[in-house]
Amino acid sequence: MLSLIFWAFILVLGLSYFGISVEAILNSPTGQQNIAYISHLLSDAWVWLQPYIQPAITALKSFKS
Repeated sequence: MLSLIFWAFILVLGLSYFGISVEAILNSPTGQQNIAYISHLLSDAWVWLQPYIQPAITALKSFKS
């Protein structure tokens, strides 16, 4: 967990060094379209993978009990 926080901090510092504003990217129309596209892809992937993942989750729950 600490390594993830560390690398996120390094990423923000790197973007700042090159003058890239994360806020400007997220608020731009292109950034909004990209975020919507990625979230749609992840949603579709979750729906597609859920029938394969659900038996594993059920098996883990029964193993834990």
